[in-house]
Amino acid sequence: METITDDSAYRKLFDQFMNDEASLPLRKNRSQLETQFGDNLQLIRTIWSGEEALTLQSLSSAKAGLLRAYQINNVIEFHCSRLEGHDEVINKIQSALCEKLEMGTAYINAVNRWIEKIDRVEPDIPTMPDA
Repeated sequence: METITDDSAYRKLFDQFMNDEASLPLRKNRSQLETQFGDNLQLIRTIWSGEEALTLQSLSSAKAGLLRAYQINNVIEFHCSRLEGHDEVINKIQSALCEKLEMGTAYINAVNRWIEKIDRVEPDIPTMPDA
């Protein structure tokens, strides 16, 4: 299926989606969960930007938020899979969520690689001479 690039054509498809009673479960879940989705990725954004200190505790919280965001994405994908006839709108919904998840996951993976490097460092602690 060809992707629609014209904003007015997409707007027409979106309006049809919003007026279709069959899309109500998806719209309801999205309405309830997308704010939580963004909130769960917010800590990753603040750590990445340097606004929040990167610590093992903040990393743990960020990972928990990312896990919850994946769970929310799964719920929305489930409802998307049950809806027929709105492929363009569903693709846009799913691609927007996946893009945010990929960015969060990439950052957490980079941090995990930093931690692996740190953990591999052999301490070269000089011994103090006896006094």
